[in-house]
Amino acid sequence: MHVLLTNDDGPLNDVTSPYIRHFVNAIEKHTDWDLSIVLPNVQRSWIGKAHFAGKELTASFIYPTKENNNSYNGPFAMPDPNLRRELKEWALIDGTPASCADIGIYHLYKEKGPVDLVLSGPNFGRNTTSSYIMTSGTVGAAIEASLQNKKAIGISFGFFTKKTDPSIIQEACRIGVKIVDHLYKNWPNDNSIELYTINIPLVETLSLETTKIIYTSILQNKWVSLFKSHHYDNSNSHKHINNRDDNSPDSETVDIVDTSITNQLQFKWSPNFSYVHETILNSEGANDGQVVNEGNISVTPLRAIYAEVPMEGEIKLD
Repeated sequence: MHVLLTNDDGPLNDVTSPYIRHFVNAIEKHTDWDLSIVLPNVQRSWIGKAHFAGKELTASFIYPTKENNNSYNGPFAMPDPNLRRELKEWALIDGTPASCADIGIYHLYKEKGPVDLVLSGPNFGRNTTSSYIMTSGTVGAAIEASLQNKKAIGISFGFFTKKTDPSIIQEACRIGVKIVDHLYKNWPNDNSIELYTINIPLVETLSLETTKIIYTSILQNKWVSLFKSHHYDNSNSHKHINNRDDNSPDSETVDIVDTSITNQLQFKWSPNFSYVHETILNSEGANDGQVVNEGNISVTPLRAIYAEVPMEGEIKLD
């Protein structure tokens, strides 16, 4: 089976893309899939199914080392035949996750034959509820693949602390691979389902043997503004001291903004994650947000029209 892997967190990185190496290792350990990897060359989170219309995209290639870390050789402008013989090749595209899905399906690794399944993720953070899923580059790449008539699955890991024990990440990857294998082998042939989104909580109790895997709906919640506005009046100096938001972790510090523009209105990226969390706590039923909050795994069947396919019950893996 030829599987294409993409994501929206980009290539190996301890901070922004900490899960993908573990996931690739799990695929290589637990499956016989022929894996092709095509990722954005930098993090492209919150970008949905966007493309950079009119932009010519460029590929580069990296070769992760055999060390148990996120080190790699490259990037190189073209594939390296010598490294290819010993190490797994990862293609990087200076585009969006959706563009990576398209290019991986049609233009790279064609010698392997048609792509049977597109995986996107594992995302650094959950993609539950409509507030997150509608902006998700992880799910966006899966939607793009399904629009190219490919089976596709988005996978996201919900962390509760950014310093997660590696053993929990490895267990999440093992479970994720098992779920993907189950879903692919049991994919309905009536075109009722075009893609799935999976959310796995990174909790100490996570276990293939005991954690429930539940079909869910998407909690249809709402956002408040993702930005905070700031009015900078630099009329007295080109050097302006900007006191940070009192709620920020480093509110004691200041920023020096060097600009000759006066009376500048700016908008700081500041999503209110607590607001979304409250909507989950106040919700009812087996929606994706509630299921993950309870330490279980949510699986949501979808069609590529931003509409869910109703399905109920617990998944039992072989």
